[in-house]
Amino acid sequence: MISKLWNKLRESEYRKAFVASQINVGIPFQIRALLKSRPGWTQATLAQRTEMRQPSISGLMTPGKTRPNIETLRRIAEAFDCALMVRFVPFSELADWSDKFDPESFYVPSFADEDISPAALEERAAFRGALISTAANVPTMNVVQINTPMGWSRTTTNDEALAFHKPATVRMPPASQPSGQGRTTANAF
Repeated sequence: MISKLWNKLRESEYRKAFVASQINVGIPFQIRALLKSRPGWTQATLAQRTEMRQPSISGLMTPGKTRPNIETLRRIAEAFDCALMVRFVPFSELADWSDKFDPESFYVPSFADEDISPAALEERAAFRGALISTAANVPTMNVVQINTPMGWSRTTTNDEALAFHKPATVRMPPASQPSGQGRTTANAF
């Protein structure tokens, strides 16, 4: 995270505006990216699948024009056949997400495109257990390196690794050693 942003976030009014901007701008960009990732889909396609009007879809895709409610977001997720996760997070996680979000590489597979083979499910379950165990035993937040199957990588926190949608390789310090020593590898979910 950029220290300049963190200094701005120290002010309560800036934090409020930052969260609002992530909702009012971030969600439209995610919807645009999802629409772009589905070959042949248009706003009219999404409108039909959500049982909404096309102008409403256009408004949802225009930053600051329409404030989506959770029910609308659920319908959009249903149309794209993906899950919707709404959760409360620390400001550092939101700032990190904002800093690293790239609409050009944002991709959420449909249910049919997810890898749900028994081997993949076992790997995800093993990773979740290892990551939760590591996070519970280390008093400070570890930084992990995520290498995705799409060929790009990034450094992130354990919490964000838990939120990943696509399988990924994660390197993190084991709980029994101080941060920075020895590394283990697991697959993220």
